[in-house]
Amino acid sequence: MNEKEREEIAALVKQMIEEEEEDLSNPNTPIEKPNYRSEEYINYIRSVAARFMKKEEFQLGQLVQWKENLQNRILPEEGQPAIVLKVLDEPIIHDNKEPGSPYFGEPLDIVLGVLDSKNRFITLYYDSSRFELYK
Repeated sequence: MNEKEREEIAALVKQMIEEEEEDLSNPNTPIEKPNYRSEEYINYIRSVAARFMKKEEFQLGQLVQWKENLQNRILPEEGQPAIVLKVLDEPIIHDNKEPGSPYFGEPLDIVLGVLDSKNRFITLYYDSSRFELYK
């Protein structure tokens, strides 16, 4: 990969992160407020947290997908497979300086390859806790 390609990928990743942060902070997005005190809600958030905390071991070449309710990036899309290219021994900690950001301190410990909307193969770093084997 040459320097120009690396710069293009870096610009694409930066744009995707900015768009995701805008979507998350958009006050015009209508959301029906759940009953936070309901047993159903309490059980549901516990089940999502349990999925997040259940760490899977991935191998080079495996196909993975987002775990339900744990997608925090645009790519891969929900249900879209990504391929494991590298599992890092030591995670890279996301350098977002805003503690209110969903990316603040995120441990990026897996490199995945995914096809974007124009079928370009790109590689991105993720928190593997958010992924499971592709079904």
